[in-house]
Amino acid sequence: MSDNNGEVIQAALPLVDGHGMPIRICKRGRGRPAFEKTPEIQRLVAIMLTKGASKDEIAAAISCSVRTLERYFSPELERAGSARLLAEARNVDRLMNAADKGNVSAMVQIDKKLDRWAIAAPQAKPKLEPKVRKLGKKEQIVAEAHEASQSGEWGSLLKH
Repeated sequence: MSDNNGEVIQAALPLVDGHGMPIRICKRGRGRPAFEKTPEIQRLVAIMLTKGASKDEIAAAISCSVRTLERYFSPELERAGSARLLAEARNVDRLMNAADKGNVSAMVQIDKKLDRWAIAAPQAKPKLEPKVRKLGKKEQIVAEAHEASQSGEWGSLLKH
């Protein structure tokens, strides 16, 4: 675009890459621009963690290295195991609030989730019998000889 004087006017559009992520402009001059941890990127990392994405996938999505991801998002990565459970709990809480207000579809969704959780719940482990120590060759021979001496026809002959 140009104005009446022929000077070029830049549009005030935000600079984004092909994935819709903002392009960071280096303010220092040379080298790669420093990574900036924004709330949008934090949210994206949290969503990807709840979906079970790997560190490599998350780093590629936010255009940084895995080391940078670990450096800036270590608390989030440490809670990755509980992130999915926390998101599921939030969803159930929202469904419960909607069901309390009379939303029938929310009630149906809660029933489905509870059924899924009942199936996925670990079953009680049966009590295991104590392990019987396996006898060595010599111990087995002695045990068999002792058993033979106690019962059967040989018992009376071996006692003399």
